[in-house]
Amino acid sequence: MGSISKSLNSDRSHELWERGQLDLDAPVQKYCPAFPQKQWPITTRQVMGHLAGIRHYKGNRKTIRKSATPRHFENQIQAGLDFLRTMLCLSEPGRQFHYSTQGYTLVGCVIEGASARKYVDFVRQNVFVPAGMKQTQVDNHFTIIPYRTPLLSEDESGTVENADFLDSSYKIPGGGWVVVS
Repeated sequence: MGSISKSLNSDRSHELWERGQLDLDAPVQKYCPAFPQKQWPITTRQVMGHLAGIRHYKGNRKTIRKSATPRHFENQIQAGLDFLRTMLCLSEPGRQFHYSTQGYTLVGCVIEGASARKYVDFVRQNVFVPAGMKQTQVDNHFTIIPYRTPLLSEDESGTVENADFLDSSYKIPGGGWVVVS
C-alpha cells in the first residue's frame, strides 16, 4: 500500500477526534509520551499535513536505498520513534512543508495513545475488517505471504531493478502495509 497508509492514518486520527478521544492541536506528547520534546511544540495536525518540520529519509534516492535497514523490529512504533529521537526540526512547525514518512510513525504512536490500543490492531479493526480487506497485513519481510509482489526500484538511468532488502517494520504507519490478492 505504500504511502496510501498515510491517508488511512489521517482518517483514523480524525475518527478519534470525532469521538472526542484526540485533540489534533495538542502537543503530540499528550498521546505519545515516548516522543521527546523538540525545540518547538508539534501537533498531530501539523505532522499529518507534513508541516511539523520532521525530516523524511536522509539523502537522495540512491543513498536512501542503500541505507534501508535489514533489521526487523518487533515493537514497530518504538523503533520508528527511535529514529526520530535525536532529530531536530528542519523548520518551525507550521512554517514549511517537509514531506515525511518518518513523521507518520509519530501519528501511529498518537493513535495508540488516543485509542489505548496497539496501532496495528486499531487500524485492522477500524479499517480493514469493516472493508472486508482480509488479506491486508503488516508487510513483515519474514512472513510468508503468498502472491506478494517483490519490491522494485529505479536507478538514476531509469532502469527498473529488484530493490535492496528492506524491512519496513520501523515505518508501518508511513507505508508498511501490504495488500495481497
